[in-house]
Amino acid sequence: MSYKFEQVIIVGSGSLASKCIMHMLQLGLPNPILIYETNTTTISTLGNLAKYQDIHYINVPKEKIIQDLVAIRKRTVIFLLGCNYIIPRIVVQNEYLTIINYHNSLLPKHPGRNAEAWAIYEQDSMTGVTWHYVEERIDSGDIIFQKEIQLDDSFSSFSLLRLQNQLAFDTFKIFINDLLFGEVKTYKQNEDLRGRLHLSTDIPNGGFLDTTWDIFKIKAFLRAMDYGALRRMGQPKVIINQGIYTWDKTVFLNHDEIRDESTVNVEENYLLISRDGETIKLLGLHQILEESEDGENL
Repeated sequence: MSYKFEQVIIVGSGSLASKCIMHMLQLGLPNPILIYETNTTTISTLGNLAKYQDIHYINVPKEKIIQDLVAIRKRTVIFLLGCNYIIPRIVVQNEYLTIINYHNSLLPKHPGRNAEAWAIYEQDSMTGVTWHYVEERIDSGDIIFQKEIQLDDSFSSFSLLRLQNQLAFDTFKIFINDLLFGEVKTYKQNEDLRGRLHLSTDIPNGGFLDTTWDIFKIKAFLRAMDYGALRRMGQPKVIINQGIYTWDKTVFLNHDEIRDESTVNVEENYLLISRDGETIKLLGLHQILEESEDGENL
């Protein structure tokens, strides 16, 4: 039995890419591995890995990567791992390439960017990870492997993303050998279940907390916006008396009496939102923009 591909290429960056490369090396993969990365920083995990493992590492702008992929004329499998740009049609149509992407949702739900945040914001009961072939339409190719994650209100986007990355590596180890030998089984995505494509510029409710929401939606919004230090979707905002505010800290409180109100304390600089026996306290309000009475920014 022989390998289906003459070379393996990784396009992307990050810890998941590093783990997948190391696992393939441990399998004794005879095919050469190439790493393409577009990295503007001076420190690269993949660059260091390539140096110590004697792997060909190419750090160039994405336009150069695309040119190189279009020109390939040998059977090649490409893994998109932490790749933050769309692979154009001219690359996908290269008959020598088999392109595989990791996506952090249960496709066909939540195609596109920041799927972990949208699963939390839309209060899905379940999400997961998907490995799939790349076709011209974004996140639409045949599925190689999926694994589910049960969601609850303990997840933030940051914590869910970390769990998904670990689960992605765990599932990669399950199918990679069969894939390299051309024996992996796939299945079609159910187009009837396809969700709206999320762009990188899309943010839940435009990044604004609506104080009229029920407590469950408010908490889901706050958890969806929470990427820790990554701040992938920016800082959440709230409109108070026609002014736009951010805040420093969110505190969740419980109380016995049922209240349905929002209270602003200007002197102590906080906002209280009480719903359904729970209270959310936004501490350290900062006004960043003020609106006039007709809704235009001043």
